[in-house]
Amino acid sequence: FEEPVQVAHEPSFNAAAAAAAPHQPTSTAQQQTQQHYAPPAPAAHAPAAAAAAATNTPDDAGEVPGWYVGAVVYCVQTLGFCGVEGPPANFDAAPRLEMLINDGWLQHIASLGCTVLYLGPLMETSSELGHGYDTKDYFSVDPRLGSVDTLRRVVAAAHDAGLRVIVDGVFNHTGRDHFACRDVLENGRASQYWDWFYAHEGPHGVEIEGWEGHHGLPRLNHANPAVRQHLIDAGRFWLSAEGAGIDGWRLDVAHEVDPGFWREFASACRAERSDCLLLAELMHGDYNTHVGPGLLNSGINYQLSKALWSSLNDKNYFELAHSLDRDESMYGHLVLTNFIGNHDTPRIASRLSNPNEHYMLAAASLLFARGTPCLYYGDELGLEGAPGGPLGDNAMRQKVDLRETLANGNAHARFEATSRLVHLRQSHAALRDATSAQTTLVLTNETFAFARKSSCGATALVAFNCSGNAATVHLPVGEKVGMADGTMLSEPLGGSGATAHSGMIALDLPPNSVRVLGTR
Repeated sequence: FEEPVQVAHEPSFNAAAAAAAPHQPTSTAQQQTQQHYAPPAPAAHAPAAAAAAATNTPDDAGEVPGWYVGAVVYCVQTLGFCGVEGPPANFDAAPRLEMLINDGWLQHIASLGCTVLYLGPLMETSSELGHGYDTKDYFSVDPRLGSVDTLRRVVAAAHDAGLRVIVDGVFNHTGRDHFACRDVLENGRASQYWDWFYAHEGPHGVEIEGWEGHHGLPRLNHANPAVRQHLIDAGRFWLSAEGAGIDGWRLDVAHEVDPGFWREFASACRAERSDCLLLAELMHGDYNTHVGPGLLNSGINYQLSKALWSSLNDKNYFELAHSLDRDESMYGHLVLTNFIGNHDTPRIASRLSNPNEHYMLAAASLLFARGTPCLYYGDELGLEGAPGGPLGDNAMRQKVDLRETLANGNAHARFEATSRLVHLRQSHAALRDATSAQTTLVLTNETFAFARKSSCGATALVAFNCSGNAATVHLPVGEKVGMADGTMLSEPLGGSGATAHSGMIALDLPPNSVRVLGTR
């Protein structure tokens, strides 16, 4: 195994220049629609060194940026993380997002081995809901989290810690306090923004269609050129140094929006920053319609997520193997982003029937399978949370005192164990590269083994046993991956390694265990 690779980051954000620049107040409704964001000269984003350029190639064709192919993502749901989810009137204005700096979170994320920080929605929200997906102003930060300057400081500190930053963009719908929505509600068909939404006049006045029937989330009409331009302006603004110099977008319910808009949005964002990442939330449908050349770079892989945990609860690795094979057959040319928990789903410690024994297996299957893994904040600390109690689904999005939590021995042990897995992924080319080929070697209800092989020839073997009993598996490495007899594999997680003999490798698997072996 190799030494962990350090990802190069170009200085996409000039902290000193941003601090010196005066903050521009949010435009009025007319200014926002009539004065489009003017991008800086392309030279403002030129790589600072050839090493940076090598990993950050232009992305005009929609290829995945080089820095994301080897990434491990860490997701923070900002409002819940900062303890201020809910109607904004319940909270005062404060730069709470700086918790990431002041409370040691950026160092924690980097020491875990992650390379990308994904921040949940942080634009100013409407007064009714305040959960972040009800945008009031696409060009300002929610006062509960701070200001544009706050976000600039966080992005700069993250970059200094070796972390890229992507932000949740909610461009399918707004909140009811968005300037265009307010104007429609007040002026009806006389509003110049009438066609920005799916509005009609009913017996009780103006009614606007909400996303999936949610009254507080008015759906935008992406067929309207003014709507498209408004959203594109926001997309480019936050990527620029004038905004916050973020590295990309996670695009909420991207499957609900016509791919034609995403093609236009992607082209504009890549004109602003050639190596930006555009990550689509894709909860159903054919991912190929939204991800690919000229479109978005990656998709959040909801179609795999269930198998990563339910295969353990049911002791049915056939489910996981089938899901991975399906991904390969349908999306083998894509780089998808995999997860075992997020802000919309119960935490993995609450999902698993036997979290003490099976968390490591779930995390290992996430981290070692093909694709880019995304960890959800607090899962590496063993936090629990599921809807149904007094907190509702806010139970999955609670504020965490990092130092206090790490002082708990169980939480600290869970962090250390997760960190070992992440660093193991980063130390081996076949595991680190999200595009490395994956081949099933052994499959029973309770055992599963696969090989990952990189384009440079490095091979890693991963074997799982989710049973409470020991098992022995025989891996046909000669037939399946062309491994020569006598090939010696090391085992960084503490085992004795193995040597190929007669086209096979025999592995003893302790109860509820994972073993990882690799060649250079």
